[in-house]
Amino acid sequence: MAGNYPDVPSWRIPWDKDGTQVYWNGDNIFDPPLGPVSNANMRIMNDENDSTVAFGYPASNYNFTAMFLFPQPMNIYALFASLPYDNGSSGPAMVQYSRNTTNGVDGTWTDTVNPTDYSVVNPYWRTSITTISGATSVTAMRFGAGNLYTKNIRACHWFGEIASGNPDRLEVWHPTLDQRIGAAAFDWGDVPRSSTEDRQFRIKNLSGSKTANNVNLTMEALTDASPSLPPQFTTSNGGSFNTTTNIGGLSPNQISSVCTVRRITPADAALSLYALRMNAVATSWA
Repeated sequence: MAGNYPDVPSWRIPWDKDGTQVYWNGDNIFDPPLGPVSNANMRIMNDENDSTVAFGYPASNYNFTAMFLFPQPMNIYALFASLPYDNGSSGPAMVQYSRNTTNGVDGTWTDTVNPTDYSVVNPYWRTSITTISGATSVTAMRFGAGNLYTKNIRACHWFGEIASGNPDRLEVWHPTLDQRIGAAAFDWGDVPRSSTEDRQFRIKNLSGSKTANNVNLTMEALTDASPSLPPQFTTSNGGSFNTTTNIGGLSPNQISSVCTVRRITPADAALSLYALRMNAVATSWA
């Protein structure tokens, strides 16, 4: 626990950019999906503010609001959800997972939790994450709620990791150990204004056969602040610190040299809770 808030239970999944498909459906769980959800709306659903995606379907019975179809089997360990209805109440009634669905409607679905939900996102996205049991090697998750009110999503954060598949990818690695860096390794805690701090990491190419060419490190924020958050974090692989750092190519199973991310928090930094995402992207694979 780096500051006033508990450590996240696992890695937060960037499902808005990893190939996950999101659909919403209508009055019955057996209805064909009415989605898909656009990538712009997926980013709104995976951010940390109260911006809302309104699906606008008034259900007369149990309605499954959203279905998440993952590009490879996933282990899902936790969820934070904020699903306010237009009557001011909130709360997904049930979360289910499937290990064999192909479209979010077929397959076998298993109940897992009735998570605590909030009609606002901040600070509950850090304090009120619900643990999920049993959702290993799943192909999809879905949650829903049923009443006569329009369904909205302010935030949906899934926590977990890839169970199998997609070996041709990059991962943020521990600076000294041959393992993925911990989920809370970049939790900076309670950051004072006018302060700076460095943390180290490496990048590993998990592919057993392909080289990752021209790997670039960049920063992004789904919920930004003023002054903007990404420029407050720069990276280096041994040279100068920049907002974009090229660490070159990584051959199959290669781990990069030690890299550093530097936080420089200005005197006028916004006061709130924020999350930043570091991207490691290869320009090509061969």
